[in-house]
Amino acid sequence: MLLAICFIVKFRYIGEIQVLSAFFTIYQRNSNFIGVFYDLSAKFQISLLNKFIMEPISKISENRLQGGSKMKKQIQIIRGEQIVKSLENTSRQYLVGRLSRPQELDYIEDDKLEIGITSYDEYISESPHYHTQAYEYQFIVKGMTEYIDVETGEVYTFKQGDFYVTPPGIKYAQRSQPGTEIFFVKTPPGNDKQVIETTDEIKEWLQGGK
Repeated sequence: MLLAICFIVKFRYIGEIQVLSAFFTIYQRNSNFIGVFYDLSAKFQISLLNKFIMEPISKISENRLQGGSKMKKQIQIIRGEQIVKSLENTSRQYLVGRLSRPQELDYIEDDKLEIGITSYDEYISESPHYHTQAYEYQFIVKGMTEYIDVETGEVYTFKQGDFYVTPPGIKYAQRSQPGTEIFFVKTPPGNDKQVIETTDEIKEWLQGGK
């Protein structure tokens, strides 16, 4: 008589745990053993489910809640006057994230995304680059900024009230007019910026917005 129970559980991580499948494969070569098998499987199924599914999921979920995002269980506030003051001597401050370098503004710690404000008092241009994994969602609070797709040459103009997203892999250069403020959300967080070569055409475009 041969009895084998094969228990397979697959997990995939996309922000949260998803149980994709659980299979019980049963082999038996003696019909007289069927009754014994069902008695045993009923007992073992409960222990197997608890051991290999419920306990791991419970532990991982607990870790995500307690230590994953490090988010405090309280309402956290960054006052407007704090934000304005912090932007007096720099063009960018983060409101949310897990930063590797210090900044003036006290921010809210979160390892799932970055949120911040960019403020340009003068004309500014940014050399061609792309992001390997981050999506950048941006809202123009005031002013105007322009992007040029380095590969296609298409120019995008964004003004006050516009909202847009730059997905990973898009190679672009940017130029912004004085007085421009941009509220941005970046996910996933981290420095994934890859600078690429600036051609003469792009150099001319970057200088042409002044």
